[in-house]
Formats: sequence, structure tokens, C-alpha cells
Amino acid sequence: MHPPLKVGLIVDSLTLPAWAIKAIEEIKFSEVMTIELVITTGLTSNEKPQPNNLLSNKAHHFLSFLYSCLIERKTYLPNALKQQDTSYLFENITSLPINLQLKYDCYHLRTNDVDTISSYSLDVLIHLSAHPIKGENLEKTKHGTWKIDHSDINEIRGGESGFWESMNDTPVTGVTLRQLGSSNFGGVIIEKSYSCTNALSIKDNINNSSFGVHF
Repeated sequence: MHPPLKVGLIVDSLTLPAWAIKAIEEIKFSEVMTIELVITTGLTSNEKPQPNNLLSNKAHHFLSFLYSCLIERKTYLPNALKQQDTSYLFENITSLPINLQLKYDCYHLRTNDVDTISSYSLDVLIHLSAHPIKGENLEKTKHGTWKIDHSDINEIRGGESGFWESMNDTPVTGVTLRQLGSSNFGGVIIEKSYSCTNALSIKDNINNSSFGVHF
């Protein structure tokens, strides 16, 4: 029998959305994976790099406002974005605070943090941070760094996850698990999952698709 894969998690803090907690619990209680390291960036939503296309970003927020006022219906599904404390999941697991460096529109791992993370000989890193991260460490673990995108990255990019699928009444909403390359984009697609799009509720569309994440 093969030993379990040694997994490292990249998170912003130990307060995480419900969909991420579900994914972490799947790893923690798995017989084929074990969490060896929790890497915390300490970043907040206010520290996200600003998008290059500000006009497009403003248009998205305007459309989102109109949609919420005119179309959005009452939501019925559990809130996948609800923030909850996860410290109970990481008892007796090493925690490593890191200090990311902002360059242009992306955060980068510092050399000393790359060296420290490499010393744990992890099989895979799982990127659960809300921020784009680059660094040579992304490809240093045996199976690289995996990231979840709450969209089908070959179809739709930009804006809130699940927004354009609801706006365009796309039949399905995708979630993509991919192995990152040297940048935060591209890389190898590991798995995709799909759920039926709810054209009358962006919130329920996000909730339904987000809980479809599996490792």
C-alpha cells in the first residue's frame, strides 16, 4: 500500500468559506491524503490587486446590481461563501505564516518562504487563497500546486463566479481543478465538474456549483 500523499494548504487565514471547509474535510478524513502544512498569507479581501480593465470591472458591478434588483430570487441552498473558523481542523498540524510580495497584478512567494516550504517535501500544494500567487515553488512539489476555479476557464473569465452563466442562461456552470504552471493562469486541467445553471439566482448558482468541488 502506498503512503498517503503529503498535502500543503495555502490559505489567507483560518477563517474560510464553507465550500473550502468541505474540501479540506474531504482531504483531512481521506485515507490517501494527509495535511502536513498550512501556509497562511495573512491577506484580506481589501488587499486584492486591482484589475487592469477598470471599465469592464465597473460594468460587471453595474450589471450585478441590476440583476440583484430585477431578477434575483430568494435563495434556498446553504451559503457556500459563509465564513467559518477552521482552527479545529488543523490541531497538531504545522502552520507557516508567509509574507507575500506584490508585483504588478499578482503576489509572489519570497525566496526564503520557497525554501522553507520545500523543506517539507510535500507531494502537492493546494491553493485556497483568494489572491493570485506566483513563484517557483508552484512547480517544486512532486505533483505541483492545484487550484480551484469556480468557472469553466475555457469558457468564461472575469467577474463574480457564476455571474455570467446566470446572466447568459448558460445550461451548465463549471468548476475547474487545475495544476498551476509558472503563472497563476494556464496549467494542466485535472478535473472539471458541472451543475445546472440557475438563471434566476446568482447566489444559488454559486452555492450549487461551489459545493461540487472534490479532491
